[in-house]
Amino acid sequence: MEILTVIIVVILIFIIISGKSGVGIKSSLIKEIHKQYYGGISAPSKIYPSISLEEAYNILKEYDANNHHAGNNSYSFWALVNNEPCFISVERIPCKRTGIKLLVTRAVDHNALLKFSGMKEDKIPNNLLSIY
Repeated sequence: MEILTVIIVVILIFIIISGKSGVGIKSSLIKEIHKQYYGGISAPSKIYPSISLEEAYNILKEYDANNHHAGNNSYSFWALVNNEPCFISVERIPCKRTGIKLLVTRAVDHNALLKFSGMKEDKIPNNLLSIY
């Protein structure tokens, strides 16, 4: 009887933990966006092996004023992070069903990289939404 009770408790704990893990995806992505913002251009991109591009899009689209999904392999948009325009890029990890790479670049750094590469600077939209 005690063994059965222990098994049931372990199963219930597993169900509770796995059910709450989906709630933390949004806060995890938002926290990483702020972390990369403060890290500046030297902040490495973060890989999330268990989040699909579709999940990331559904979570982040509320911060995307223009709300255009780029395609099957990536999603990017401009948003305000701490009142500064930032380019947020989410890419699908190649050859996998799930898994994304998140990269945040401040507007100043983004346009400096484009200019250094000989490309034209991006025009930053003026209707950006804030990520808190």
